[in-house]
Amino acid sequence: MSYQSGDSRARFAITGDGVSTYYFSVYWKLPDSDSWTRYDSPALTQPTFAYADVTTTTLGVPSDSTVHFAFGQMELGSFPTSYIPTTTAAVTRAADLASITGTNFSSWYNQSEGTVFANVSSAGSAGVVGFDDGGFAERFRIGFAGSNNAAAVVVDGGVVQTNINTPGNSTPYNQYHKLCNAISENNLSFSYNGSLVQDNSLSVPSVNTMTIGSAIGFSDRVNGHISQLSYYPTRLSDEELVTLTS
Repeated sequence: MSYQSGDSRARFAITGDGVSTYYFSVYWKLPDSDSWTRYDSPALTQPTFAYADVTTTTLGVPSDSTVHFAFGQMELGSFPTSYIPTTTAAVTRAADLASITGTNFSSWYNQSEGTVFANVSSAGSAGVVGFDDGGFAERFRIGFAGSNNAAAVVVDGGVVQTNINTPGNSTPYNQYHKLCNAISENNLSFSYNGSLVQDNSLSVPSVNTMTIGSAIGFSDRVNGHISQLSYYPTRLSDEELVTLTS
């Protein structure tokens, strides 16, 4: 750590091409803390060689603090992404995959009924959240389809039970939308932004995995943000769905 005008700072040497937009990120913690917090810089257009300073003012800690840093990352792009583990060589980013399996899934999931809610924005078609058995025969999912609209699909025993597509332009891309899917035997309702679509003739698939930000059957992942994701181990009423999504 070095000091300037009473403000403690960590200085990281970085390189760029002088034209493109970069983001610098680093994890930090105080000595008596067990948890790391990530700091993301504002957008940077860097010359061939420059510095990125992280100050105690930026981190919101006293100027005489000792701060530990780890996992610094400089990346080219229009927004910062998650940490990319490296050693001594550069690596290519793999897709961010978030899933819950095994007892971490079965300990809370109800196979007979349930409700999933998401407040999400995406730049295009994408699976927002999906439940499956690792294949296509047992699954259900919610997401965005290809016409600025939302979608919900349920498949049981390899047979499509329901395939809901809301009207075109009902959920425009790059805006937040509230989606909610409630399912039980012969009783499904899909709600989006206060509207409701129902299907009263379907069976419930048996699943063992939850995937966030993508889903089997959707070729695209969410290119945007999920601000809230909730699961209820019961089939909420239609009135509750409309309230949640309004």
